[in-house]
Amino acid sequence: MDARDALFLYLERENVTQSFVTSFVFFPTESGAPAPGREDIVEWLSERLEALPTLRDRVIRVPFDLAVPRLCRDVEFDIGRHLVFHDIDDWDSLREVVPELISRRMDPEHPQWRIHIAQDVRGVMGRSDSATVVMMQFHHSIADGQESVRVAKHLFSSVPAHVNGALSPPVESVPSAAALAVRAAVSVPWVLGRFLWSLRTIAVGKRRVREEIARGGYTRGEHASFTAPFTGALGERRRFDCMFLSFPEVKKVRSSLGHVTINDIFLAIVSLGLSYYLSEREWSTPHSLGATVPVSIRRIGPAKTAHNQFVVCGVDLHTDVSDPIERVRLIHDSAANSIATAKSPGNILIFSALASVPGFVFKKSVALIGRRQHNNPVTSFHTSISSVPKGEGDWRLGDAQAVGCFGVISLEGISGVGHTIDTLGDSATINITVDPDLFPDVERYRELLEVAWNDIRTAASAVAAESSAQ
Repeated sequence: MDARDALFLYLERENVTQSFVTSFVFFPTESGAPAPGREDIVEWLSERLEALPTLRDRVIRVPFDLAVPRLCRDVEFDIGRHLVFHDIDDWDSLREVVPELISRRMDPEHPQWRIHIAQDVRGVMGRSDSATVVMMQFHHSIADGQESVRVAKHLFSSVPAHVNGALSPPVESVPSAAALAVRAAVSVPWVLGRFLWSLRTIAVGKRRVREEIARGGYTRGEHASFTAPFTGALGERRRFDCMFLSFPEVKKVRSSLGHVTINDIFLAIVSLGLSYYLSEREWSTPHSLGATVPVSIRRIGPAKTAHNQFVVCGVDLHTDVSDPIERVRLIHDSAANSIATAKSPGNILIFSALASVPGFVFKKSVALIGRRQHNNPVTSFHTSISSVPKGEGDWRLGDAQAVGCFGVISLEGISGVGHTIDTLGDSATINITVDPDLFPDVERYRELLEVAWNDIRTAASAVAAESSAQ
């Protein structure tokens, strides 16, 4: 296992499972046509899973996390263990089930993924006809968002195709815990030496960062740290909701404004929605809220063997700016600077050093930071916003076509609300995962996101009209 993937095992805590769910909504291609049956679904998915050898690998933890976990083929692999059918009648019931999926830890004796299927679900995406919903659950140690899309494209392809299994280790027997402990203990001096060398790498990276800033490559982003009304120690419960919107409309708004990106529009919707939510509840913050935003480094990253190839940027959401269009443009500037910072050679060098941090050191550090944050929930970044476009694909399940998607995440740190953005065809989705003890009434927040989207769209139309008149 790549050390960067292993970090997500070390980041697990009592109420943080480090798994995520991406769901696809299928409807028959022809009106009145039957949806795929249970046996058809099992046959379709089983046939395509045969060509994904990495999904047969189980994670073997080393005692006391003295060394990086190993990946071994699960000799007892059973597809039936990973396909789970749920009896769910409607959208509201489905919304109750989805967050429960990430609250349950998967069996560590087997590969860390599941596919949950719900058939004949009414009311999904506001439609009256019944949908088949396929929910793919992964532990983050075996997949990030883009890796999950790669798997999904294969599973929902019209024609099964072989997928390169280069990341999958050869079949080998699972070593005993005693054998793993002995091997790890012998390697401890080397592991600690590598860790000490990584500290030198970090020092070199910091020096390069200073040089990059001096050359004007980017500016050092400064964001105020404070306790938001919805930050604190995470509890056990999670709630989920999502907002479906027209992706062509998002593209139209982006074109009207110019010099902004699609992601900037989504960030602005969340920013404005949070402002409305805080105002309605009569909550206030001393400064603008910030968000963590993952950015892919697949083409520039240091580890081509890692399933997780991204860095996290911090973006100012400018929740203290009232004008929606000005807010979009300021968010664009903040995001562009944060992305340039994260992808700079100096910061990539610092990121590469994470692979050399021993697991037991990383776990202790995470636990220490967690205790400090729980005692004093101060942070610069108060929510998360992750976007992984699904791109082109067949997106078929037998004779049914995927027309939309949604998902739920494991909340991180002390943030009571997290977001993911899904786009598929003409459908876009803003997904919301909350800890209801920190962020109550997710349904009302979703309604306020819809208000925010309408306000941004109206303001963008006015900008477009003004440009046309000139």
